[in-house]
Amino acid sequence: MGELWEFIKAVFSHWQAYVTGGGITAVLQVWERLTGHSLSKRTYAVLVMVGFLLVAFFWAWSDKNQALQSSIKENVDINRQLFDIKQIPKPQLEGIRYIAELVSQSPYPDTPYGIKIVVQTNMAVQPFRLRVNRNVPQKQGDVQFVVPQGINNMRETTYQDGSNRFEYSFSSPAIIPENPLVIILWSDQPITACHKEI
Repeated sequence: MGELWEFIKAVFSHWQAYVTGGGITAVLQVWERLTGHSLSKRTYAVLVMVGFLLVAFFWAWSDKNQALQSSIKENVDINRQLFDIKQIPKPQLEGIRYIAELVSQSPYPDTPYGIKIVVQTNMAVQPFRLRVNRNVPQKQGDVQFVVPQGINNMRETTYQDGSNRFEYSFSSPAIIPENPLVIILWSDQPITACHKEI
């Protein structure tokens, strides 16, 4: 109902412009003054009520059509830009370094065996997730990631399904080449990292 009301207002706006001061009305008044002739009431009513109304309908439709065409063009431009953005290849993570080394001195008496995993990348990685499969279950884990603003949405998951999987993730900040991530996993048995993936 709102669109119909808007259309009626647009038609009325165009119609009253023609009736009260459009070019056709001005020509008729000049013609009547110069010739001394006047239009009959019936002719005037048909001209004003039908002719001007039809012209007003056309211009109201034309305004809506131009707005629609402009909107379609804008949407096409936006879709073209989105398509172009999707065509930009994602940067490849090359040179990811995983350094895994055994840790011999444990701060925990019940978990004397440790493995330190250092993750270093050639570019900023955010968000970050690391999955590690181990040969034995871990008992504890430490993370060393020096960032001034802290870690947001950190999640550490140790799976208890017998697969010896460990997952560590966070949303920010980014891991950058100058600031590697260090994870130390502790166990009561000799531990090694069998598989690692970001």
